[in-house]
Amino acid sequence: MHENRKYRYKVREFLNVDEDLRAYIIANVRESEKNDTYTNIQLEIADCSRQINLDFDFSNKLESIEKIEKKINLFRQIMNDFADAVDAEIAAMKVKSSKKKRGRPRKIATEATLTTSTTETIIVEV
Repeated sequence: MHENRKYRYKVREFLNVDEDLRAYIIANVRESEKNDTYTNIQLEIADCSRQINLDFDFSNKLESIEKIEKKINLFRQIMNDFADAVDAEIAAMKVKSSKKKRGRPRKIATEATLTTSTTETIIVEV
């Protein structure tokens, strides 16, 4: 195992304000070395009690490259559409809350749901 791997992209972020809570996201794209014939991409998302891992291993063969490219483009499209829908819902909720009379503040629970390809549903509380 190579200890000093280089990464094209490497991020680890907490999803909660309180960093003692377990919700996080880790994303790594390992940079292939000169003679490598394969590389690895990893995306890990966790809430306070569950986690999902998406690992994309692929080689330098054209067929493998095209498959990963298709998967990543689909993932990108879904995540962009999801973010657009969340933005629209946030805007709608702001309009609704600004129209309410000033009174007793109401607590609104917010959550995001991520469904994996194995139909496992992950709920991340925000």
